[in-house]
Amino acid sequence: MAMTTAPSDTATTTPPPGSTTTPPPPDTTTTTPPPPSEGLTLDVLNQHSALVIFHKVFPLGQYWSHSVDLEWHLNRVAPGRIVVMTVAVSGTVGLRDVARRLDQLGSLFALHLTPMAHWTWVFVKGGRTISETAIVQGYYAPHHAHFILPLSYLTTPPTSFSKNQQLQQQRWQYCEAHGAMGGLCDEDTPDPLPVPPPPPVAQQWALDGVPVVVTAGNRHQYLYHTLTTLLTTPGAQHNNILVALGDAPQPTTQLLRLLNITFTKLVVHGKDNNKLFRYYRSVFQYVARTFPDAPAVIILDEDVQVSPDFFSYMSQTLWLLYHDPTLYCVNGYSATGFQGISHDPKTLLRANVQVEWGFAVTLGFVKEVISRWPSDPSETDTLFYDEWLYKHGSKGRECVFPEISRTIHYGIGVNSEAWSTEMYFLFKPMVREAHVYLDNVNRMLQRPWEEHFSRSIKEATPLTGNPCSDTFVPSINTATNFVFYYRVNKKPDGQLDYRNFLYAATCLNAWGVSEQGLHQKVLTVRVSMLATLYLVGAPYSPYAHFRPRHIRPWVYDLVSDEDDKIIMKRIAEIQIGKYKILNWNVTKISIPPNMRATHGTSSLQGVVTVVAVVVVVVGQNTSYHHKQPLPINPRDKTSKGFTLPPEDARPHPPTLDEGVTLTVLNQRKSSLIFHRVFPLGQYWAHWADLEWHLSRVAPGRIVVMTVAVSGTVGLRDVARRLDQLGSLFALHLTPMAHWTWVFVKGGRTISETAIIQGYAPHHAHLILPLSHLTTPPTSFSKNQELRQQRWQYCEAHGAMGGLCDEDTPDPLPVPPPPPVAQQWALDGVPVVVTAGNRHQYLYHTLTTLLTTPGAQHNNILVALGDAPQPTTQLLRLLNITFTKLVVHGKDNNKLFRYYRSVFQYVARTFPDAPAVIILDEDVQVSPDFFSYMSQTLWLLYHDPTLYCINGYGGTKDLSHDETKILRGDNQVSWGYAISLDFVREALQLWPSPRPGRTFIYDYWLYSNIAGTRECVFPDVSRSRHFGIGVNTVPWVKENIFQLNPLVEKSGVLLADVERVQLSVWSRDLAANIRDATPILHNPCDKTFLPDPRQPSTYVFYLNMTRKADDSPNIDDYFCVAHCLGAWSFSPMGLHKGVKTLRPSTHATLHLVGVPYSPYSYLRPPHIPVWSMATLTPPQKEVLNDRIKNRTPVTMANTNLTIEQVMNTLSGCDVSVLSGALCW
Repeated sequence: MAMTTAPSDTATTTPPPGSTTTPPPPDTTTTTPPPPSEGLTLDVLNQHSALVIFHKVFPLGQYWSHSVDLEWHLNRVAPGRIVVMTVAVSGTVGLRDVARRLDQLGSLFALHLTPMAHWTWVFVKGGRTISETAIVQGYYAPHHAHFILPLSYLTTPPTSFSKNQQLQQQRWQYCEAHGAMGGLCDEDTPDPLPVPPPPPVAQQWALDGVPVVVTAGNRHQYLYHTLTTLLTTPGAQHNNILVALGDAPQPTTQLLRLLNITFTKLVVHGKDNNKLFRYYRSVFQYVARTFPDAPAVIILDEDVQVSPDFFSYMSQTLWLLYHDPTLYCVNGYSATGFQGISHDPKTLLRANVQVEWGFAVTLGFVKEVISRWPSDPSETDTLFYDEWLYKHGSKGRECVFPEISRTIHYGIGVNSEAWSTEMYFLFKPMVREAHVYLDNVNRMLQRPWEEHFSRSIKEATPLTGNPCSDTFVPSINTATNFVFYYRVNKKPDGQLDYRNFLYAATCLNAWGVSEQGLHQKVLTVRVSMLATLYLVGAPYSPYAHFRPRHIRPWVYDLVSDEDDKIIMKRIAEIQIGKYKILNWNVTKISIPPNMRATHGTSSLQGVVTVVAVVVVVVGQNTSYHHKQPLPINPRDKTSKGFTLPPEDARPHPPTLDEGVTLTVLNQRKSSLIFHRVFPLGQYWAHWADLEWHLSRVAPGRIVVMTVAVSGTVGLRDVARRLDQLGSLFALHLTPMAHWTWVFVKGGRTISETAIIQGYAPHHAHLILPLSHLTTPPTSFSKNQELRQQRWQYCEAHGAMGGLCDEDTPDPLPVPPPPPVAQQWALDGVPVVVTAGNRHQYLYHTLTTLLTTPGAQHNNILVALGDAPQPTTQLLRLLNITFTKLVVHGKDNNKLFRYYRSVFQYVARTFPDAPAVIILDEDVQVSPDFFSYMSQTLWLLYHDPTLYCINGYGGTKDLSHDETKILRGDNQVSWGYAISLDFVREALQLWPSPRPGRTFIYDYWLYSNIAGTRECVFPDVSRSRHFGIGVNTVPWVKENIFQLNPLVEKSGVLLADVERVQLSVWSRDLAANIRDATPILHNPCDKTFLPDPRQPSTYVFYLNMTRKADDSPNIDDYFCVAHCLGAWSFSPMGLHKGVKTLRPSTHATLHLVGVPYSPYSYLRPPHIPVWSMATLTPPQKEVLNDRIKNRTPVTMANTNLTIEQVMNTLSGCDVSVLSGALCW
């Protein structure tokens, strides 16, 4: 089964401010509310068929309200259902208290999820966890997982013995397709069907003929709870209840038929509040048409839960509507009954309020408002039907409501604003008992009410001071009324300004945002069971005349600074509540030890259990940490616990310690034997280094590959190699993907997970299957001790190629190669390999060198700048002579000192040698390397205009003749020879590095020692620099050096070696240029390079002036060389301003720099000199395009979507919903 969640929104969550100045505050968790498709998904699957029977996304990127809705739905999931919970797009800021419920249900991570965590949990409700993974810190990270669902073989509960067999069969058929339905689908303790009738209330007769209309749509989970609560409430009459459907989807209509509830479908068009406005107009029209003789109608929404006292309350109050024309509704919901200021279930109030959740109105009022209700919402000033009824239908009339509510609005809908829903509505007290006898119902009539109200205010004790003070209302022992007068001003538009009321009411935890709940600008607040406080607005309330003259109405703007601080603190406490984002600064230390050491068991040979993803340190480094393996079972020595390292995945430019890690483990001990981070956040070159190391991992090793901090931009061609090795995701990783793959080299995958899009630390615990096999036997070996040393070395070191290949190991000792034709020319010429701590590179370099024809084992010496034990052990294993050169410093500073020490060592150790061959530890020589050197070394001794013989040379697509050699201005390159005289000459001038100055030794030799002398180099290279080091420039490495062809055979007979001497070379070159065919067109044009069928020579004259320091100005040469694919960044490779290329096997091309080159005189007068300055705009465009497209960047999977990946891998379509499932 495959599961996917949508990409994560990277909106930042910040702690709340310490205070607020103007209530109510905005939602403090996000700058803008996340779309409804973001947050945390709850999916419920049928445990018998694995069908998705419920899906909802709870926007827990918001702090307020939605966690309560999630917990409500979660509680309604029947035991035995398969539940899938995932983070969909944005984090878990609003998870809050529901985390404890999840913990109770068995989640390992719920209590430890950080605000932006990513998390997937699959479990059986009331049973076991199937899978749970977590990414504690992440930015924009889709989370994917494959797993197997354990389906139930049990059938649905039997129905044959049921009194209502057909009804029960319909119930279970309904439950097969619908989840989160509470007791309806609980197979252990199902709700009774049909719903048994409740007992009547004392004044049941008052409810006769009063229809109860439930307004509903497509939220059948809410509707079932509302209806079953309503149907079981004392006084409910099943036949009196009707559901008016604005939307009538099949799940809702099927449910109503199952409950035998009468319903009607009202066809309404529009969207959101526009549609709702039309819908309630249709409901009122339907009521008037269907129940014309009813005295009243009770209306409540599909997400309103009624109190057990609801119908008792209505039966005692409905008559007020018939006898008092100053009333227009009876609300079951209390407008003022907030936590701490509602105490008496027997008390009633009346005030200016809207109809609210669970209300009654007369049919006369219904018919009255229908006549004025606009059919087009655009014709009115509000789209909220209840507000429209209040403003345009009530005509100043009031409503009766209880001090303690008889209903709760528990659902989240179109108009549910998260903060206000939680602060004011979700947790209002509700009467939990039935048959409450109300006090003084007659007093709700207008005249008795006004008399009571006037007397209460007149006799009340006036209060002054700060309404937010703890001592504002005195402590009392007898029933007492208090009054507090606040100033009401008029705004410029004539409207009353309730700003002072807002602060005073909010201090008391009362509704102060509007006039709702006020009777004649007076709010009644039940401070305690004994204390009633009246907030009277002066001077506009008719009750304001009771204010004593010495009492001044309260004005917020006149309070002292000290009182203002008290007010702001109190309002913040009330309006922010217990705002606390959990796990804000979670660290490894704060996670319980049992979570950090989670491990499981492997039950079958070759079966691995991936146990958990562990919450680890926030923002730590990317170094690889291998914890001490923990045995799964004291008797089981073949499997070990293993922890992959965390990665810091916050967006930032890639660095050299970021990218993709390659970690190799010993397959017998699980010990770490190789670890390296390849910076594949960079596009160029490093992928080849990764592929090289991967190819050097011996079969049978356990390999762990992970994304370390930054993505896989530079994975490129190595992805195909990974695919060949068995990776499921490698070909589908996006540039910033996160990925973990654990596998046996040449064998099977142990674990592979991927985050296709996102910034996220990735953590995993898994079980490693260790090998029972011993190391290859050595008893029958001719070199038993040497072989034993080899396998001991291989126990601790990985990526060593054939050295540690247990199936086809490299021979030890390395057999001697055959000699070359002119072997005598190599006698007495030492071969010095410069090396340090990169023993994987060194082994490959040495074994290639030792097996190259002409190599003499005793002539090879390794000069170590760093001498770590792995390197010295390797050299002893290979029986290679080495010396340790103690050098201090760092990077190029150290290298400069190091190569001086190498030159000193050579001069001291081989004073009589004619020459020395030097190559680095990461240089692979061609099979023809020593043959080439044997044929060219003599040039150093006979031509004083030469100072080096380079084994490296040529350019991709511009080098074709393996028998040709060239000479030119050049540095010593990878694998070169110099005379001992040159070594001594260089040492005389070789300085110590000075602070603030960086020297690169080969360039220093070229610019300070070589002078006008040149080097010999082959047309096709005899060496290749395969490694990546301190001075590697990735783009240059890949596009200039890495792709150079290498002679793959030995014994190549070089042509005309003697003609490379300067006098002959100059004469031959002049003759070749004179006879060459000039090329005139744009060198960046694709047709510029000739490809003749017969040997031909061509010449191209380009502008090259002389600079003040006598060096050539190569601005124009750069463009030409770059277009052709040759080295263009310096004049290296040029012989006196002439670059010779071989674009094909039959073509030779000379680029002549005019007037710098002494060969400029050969240009015929009619042949123009090419220059950027003379190009036309179209020609410049061709040139720019050629340079730009010479090395195009093509990033794989840049626009790959989650849906495409999942479709490819699982063959299913998951595009319909974020968090959707397919299997």
